[in-house]
Amino acid sequence: MTERKSLKRAYLALALIAVLGLGLALLIADGVISTVLSYASGVALIGAIVTRLVIVVDVTRNGLKRKRSTDN
Repeated sequence: MTERKSLKRAYLALALIAVLGLGLALLIADGVISTVLSYASGVALIGAIVTRLVIVVDVTRNGLKRKRSTDN
């Protein structure tokens, strides 16, 4: 259960970084800094999506394990 909590925290942190990075990129008019922030935001967003998929797979796998144990 602690592993899932740490995954949820990582997911929230990455999602927050993605949103803040994109917001800062939109506020800053300088081309280079805005581009770097946009790329960092994209990477954080991809990381958040992958982390969320790991959480979903973990929950599904645990649900299937419980179902198999109750069927026996």
